[in-house]
Amino acid sequence: MSDNIIKSNVKIKTALAAFVFCMILMLPLFAGSSAEVIANQSTAAASAGTADDPLVTLSWVNKSYTPQVSLMIEMETEYLLNRIKALENTVASLRQGSGQSSGVPSDSSGGWVIVEMAKGEKLRSSSGVVEFIMRPGGEALVLSRFSNQGLADLTVGGGDLMNGEALPENHIMMIMRPDDRGFEVTTNIAYIIVRGDYEVY
Repeated sequence: MSDNIIKSNVKIKTALAAFVFCMILMLPLFAGSSAEVIANQSTAAASAGTADDPLVTLSWVNKSYTPQVSLMIEMETEYLLNRIKALENTVASLRQGSGQSSGVPSDSSGGWVIVEMAKGEKLRSSSGVVEFIMRPGGEALVLSRFSNQGLADLTVGGGDLMNGEALPENHIMMIMRPDDRGFEVTTNIAYIIVRGDYEVY
């Protein structure tokens, strides 16, 4: 019995020794495989967000698009500030002018003037093209004896306004010729910036 136990123990020890020896031989293989996996993961992480990889990371977005968006915002802001400055200069110069309301041409030099109009007063062209802008606070309705012709809205997104339609604020409007087309003020007072030969009646 004891001999059998001894032989069995010898076989177990021999098997364990063989197993440990095999594991020692395979360690380089395991180490190489692990290193390859780690390297692949590192490469994938490093290449994520490139033009060849559809995966987009926050760092790639910040690096690629944030500067462009910031530049666009700066350019748009500068443009708007310049526009505001130009409008302020225009308003300052317009405040020096004055309109007339007795059928007298507004400004023979072709400059812009500010006209104060009361409810029920009408404005039309006395000769040639007249441009005008309805300032905020005033309201008026288009006057036209034509069914398919009115006043031209030159502001982006505008069009033609027909008889009876309300004038929009701060839009550049145009009366094409002296054919009684114009507008009638419907509020107690209205301020209009006008350029061209007009008459108020």
